[in-house]
Amino acid sequence: MKDTLEQRLQHIVQVEKKIIAGDLKKALDFAQTSNLLPDPDQHLMQMLSRLNTAVRQQMEALMSEEDLRIERSTITKQLLTFLKDLKARIGEELADTAASPGEGKGSLLPDYDGKPQILVLYAVEDQASWDQLRKHLFLSLRDKALQFIDIHQDIPLAATDTAKYQEQLVDAAKVVLSLVSPNMLTFPLFLLAEQALAAGKLIPIRVEEIEVDGTPFSNDIKGLPANGKFVNQWDNANSAWVDIAKNLRAFFEKLKAEEAS
Repeated sequence: MKDTLEQRLQHIVQVEKKIIAGDLKKALDFAQTSNLLPDPDQHLMQMLSRLNTAVRQQMEALMSEEDLRIERSTITKQLLTFLKDLKARIGEELADTAASPGEGKGSLLPDYDGKPQILVLYAVEDQASWDQLRKHLFLSLRDKALQFIDIHQDIPLAATDTAKYQEQLVDAAKVVLSLVSPNMLTFPLFLLAEQALAAGKLIPIRVEEIEVDGTPFSNDIKGLPANGKFVNQWDNANSAWVDIAKNLRAFFEKLKAEEAS
């Protein structure tokens, strides 16, 4: 665990050296192609794409050299902020490791004081849908008796195998909310949904229409919205999110009652 964190720190130092040397392109290439810098939101790829676009536009006389310089400066600041935040997270995990030297040899999964874990499974491309649902689940998310886990964000930096850790998250969860869209029909997300279904803990949240036959999200699996329609099939999408949130809150209250009994 400690070795993995220190490797990540060393990699960050190498990226920073390339930035100091003035080679932003090499810094981004080096950072983006390594699995040592976790980036679930694909910020590195976005920065690299933005830089490549700016360079191409300057070569095609669509952007001035001064504008390219400003764009490079902006991207550099973004990259440095990304690295700073990552180093802060690594520092926190290293401090936890030092405080509990006997731990870290087994599972990295926290127990969250025994609270029922509600895992949210979604594709990175569907972040906006999860953000929309979060708004409607505001009260549930504040409930201290529940623990919501994000399949992408709640991965410790000490985890060397993200896919394996995500499988462990599914195993540990009491419930798995899966946002269903065409983006879920990819690996490893599809396998994680199958794993949750086999364990009897999957609740499909039908967001964007797909052919569900042969998937973990088939119509014989109870999901939301309650009428079986996908959110994008409703005349008013907000009404669909309200329906989902209302049913989930009722489910969570029942779940808490069962845990307390």
